[in-house]
Amino acid sequence: METFSEILRWTQSAAFVAVGAWALLEWRRRRSRQAGWLGATFGSLALILLLGSLTDLVGAQQGLMVDLLGRVSIAVIAAFPYLLLRFLDSFEPLTRLVERTVLALAVGLVAWSLVVELPETGEPRSVIASAFVLVFVGYWFVVLSIVGWRFWRGGRGQPTLARRRLRILSVASVVLGTVLLLAGVGGSDPHVWFTLTSRMLGLASALLFGLGFAPPGTLRIAWRQPEEQRLHTASLGLMRASSREEVGEILAPHMVAVVGARAVAIIDHDEVVGHAGIGLADARAAALADHADDDTNMQVDLSSGRILVWTSRYTPFFGTEELVLLRRLGLLADLALDRASLLAAERGARHELERTNRELEAFVYTASHDLKSPLIAMLGYLEVMETDYRDRLGDQGGWYLERMTTNGRYMEALIGDLLELSRVGRMQTEPDRIDVQELAQGLAGELGSRYPGSTYVVHDLPTIWINPTRARQLLGNLMENAGKYGGDHLTVEISSRVLTDGGIELRVTDDGVGIPEEHAEKVFGVFERLDHDHAQSGTGVGLAICRKIVESIGGQIWLAGSERGADFRIRLPPDSVREQATPDPTTAPHGSDPHREVRA
Repeated sequence: METFSEILRWTQSAAFVAVGAWALLEWRRRRSRQAGWLGATFGSLALILLLGSLTDLVGAQQGLMVDLLGRVSIAVIAAFPYLLLRFLDSFEPLTRLVERTVLALAVGLVAWSLVVELPETGEPRSVIASAFVLVFVGYWFVVLSIVGWRFWRGGRGQPTLARRRLRILSVASVVLGTVLLLAGVGGSDPHVWFTLTSRMLGLASALLFGLGFAPPGTLRIAWRQPEEQRLHTASLGLMRASSREEVGEILAPHMVAVVGARAVAIIDHDEVVGHAGIGLADARAAALADHADDDTNMQVDLSSGRILVWTSRYTPFFGTEELVLLRRLGLLADLALDRASLLAAERGARHELERTNRELEAFVYTASHDLKSPLIAMLGYLEVMETDYRDRLGDQGGWYLERMTTNGRYMEALIGDLLELSRVGRMQTEPDRIDVQELAQGLAGELGSRYPGSTYVVHDLPTIWINPTRARQLLGNLMENAGKYGGDHLTVEISSRVLTDGGIELRVTDDGVGIPEEHAEKVFGVFERLDHDHAQSGTGVGLAICRKIVESIGGQIWLAGSERGADFRIRLPPDSVREQATPDPTTAPHGSDPHREVRA
């Protein structure tokens, strides 16, 4: 049992020496007031324990140096609670009465320890020695209990890692106070169980101090999980934020929780967009003030603003990992605020575009009315002239009259097409089930009589969902263009195929004169005509209408390269062309195939 007790004593000393060495290294690294008091507290204790252990190793039992070392050891142990209390005072100042009282007791005990005669182990204590031990033990236990309470209170409101470290230190302080209490109760010749218990508690307190001040990385990661989860939650919330205010509302509470801060203010372009733990008026005042970093105030710079953080007094020392998380949140805030600014600019541009479109729509309707009224009147007068004055005008006058009427009719068609182009995607957009094959066959019958030199061949076509008016405009314009411009003895084919990605491709091809490759894109522009003879060409708006119809349902239209004739292709993508449930064959329209029905 005595051997085990000695092993505990040496292990306890080694543990406290390790804590002292860490404290001195921490002071050298930080050079802060807190680290200075911590180094003085545990460094002095480690030094005394190290010297005492060396004395035991050389076998010194008596002598002036041994006596002096013993008295200095008692003085350092007497000063230990005061030094540890001053370490806490650097975070949260003590009242002047408490500080002076503890200092006076520490100085008095140090002075007393230098003159009091303490008996050797096994010898009875004198009255003065007993009084010294009683005061010493009482002072040690009461001050370390105060230290433990202040450590515990300091953990309130802290993030998980800092809170657990502070509360472990609280337990370590109380356990260490209990060690000396047991030593005092045991007397000058304590029972072996008293010695064994006090040394086990001393070792436990040393390990707890080491765990509280310098927990291993695995424990830090495990204890930091709640804050990591909050960081993940904040990231998910920022993905849904569409304004700067939403970014601030999501981030500010998470930042307070992650760092254990008293307050947070998020500022973008000198405007407070989020705050927590502080009123809006105070946040605005802080945004205008110079908020330099100090022990409890932090600033995280953003590309267009900053984050002001009022931390706990314990955060700079015990919350270094949380400050790293705070900077990670700052990066997320920067990205989210940039995204929100882009979305705001996009919304503003969209609203401006909608306003412009409304004005343009009103202008188109007004202009068309104002233009058509005199145009109709002019065409009416031209008809009267054609009927009543044709004989008097002669051949030259009749030719002028005919050209005027032709250009008037062209202008009337042009106004009508412009109105139709403005309506595409804005009016008559409700889709319906359309059998494209039936529609194409109907159009082929109409156009075949109008262009007798053209033959229209309609292949197997699907049933799609599209606005009926727009579907007729789309196919009608393409099929009529082929008959009008393709030339004599023309064959026009309308076909389709299913794409590998689930989309549908419609084709309108002919074997006519074709369109030069350099004009493949130009033909879809407004007012673009390859033939400028108004009597034969259209208004130059038909293919522009086709493109707007197709793009309004998420598709594409283009003119493919062809050795002969024109090859127009329309692609309806999977996100606009979806398989529908198979309908009841008894209700399916005549001529439709229920297994190839898609929706655009």
